[in-house]
Amino acid sequence: MKPLKLFCLTTLVFLFPFIHINGSFEFCTLSIKGHRLLIGPEVYHVHRNREGGSKQNGWLGGGRFTYDHYRRHSFYWALEGAIARGKLHGKSKLSKQESHMRDRSIEGRLGYTFRIKRICKLMLTPFIGGGYMIEDNDFRHPSPLHLHFKTAYSYASAGLLSSISLGCQWKLGLTVKLRYLFDPTCKITHDPDFRSTSLKIANDNLQYRLELPVTYNYCHGFSLVATPFYESRIYGRQIGFPFDYLQTRIYDYGVILQAHFGY
Repeated sequence: MKPLKLFCLTTLVFLFPFIHINGSFEFCTLSIKGHRLLIGPEVYHVHRNREGGSKQNGWLGGGRFTYDHYRRHSFYWALEGAIARGKLHGKSKLSKQESHMRDRSIEGRLGYTFRIKRICKLMLTPFIGGGYMIEDNDFRHPSPLHLHFKTAYSYASAGLLSSISLGCQWKLGLTVKLRYLFDPTCKITHDPDFRSTSLKIANDNLQYRLELPVTYNYCHGFSLVATPFYESRIYGRQIGFPFDYLQTRIYDYGVILQAHFGY
């Protein structure tokens, strides 16, 4: 089953109990000023396909935090950071492969939040932003070459946050985000035949990320948030020296579990 189809199926199964429990569309407003801190673990499954037949997959785990200002009819801003690591297993046309992978990112966003009261207290927040990401993939035994790949880039982002009320204590959201990369590079080290080298990466494709946060308001100023997500990252083929960078496609799907503190 393709990663996006599997993500959609998993999300429907995950959300059904919440929607079933709260069939009515009531709403309770917390009297807070709109500042939020969300922090907690995340886990996701990675599919990494490289041009030439190399395929890997595995689980990464880590944490994510967000500090933002999110209130109706007000300016929205946010700072978000994340780190995760894990092992990937797979094979190429010639051999088995194993690697240690690590993702690190930091992002800032600015936007404005609108509320449409008649439609289940619908909140819409278009935003723009920017950030920086580092992706390490270090190959280990039984891979024939123990190369280390470090992909790094800055990027501009744009997207939309939305949420609706599902009863007095529940909210359901949808976040869509696009990323455009600036001068992405891949540094390759531990090559037995060449010195460390940096290759340019073609950035012909936009990256995108989909999130479906489900929020349970436990008490005044404190909530629990579960966020299934899907992300696509494509790094384009680029001619280089001493060798070319081969197109690499990465698909992630998983869930973030966070404590939400509002004040």
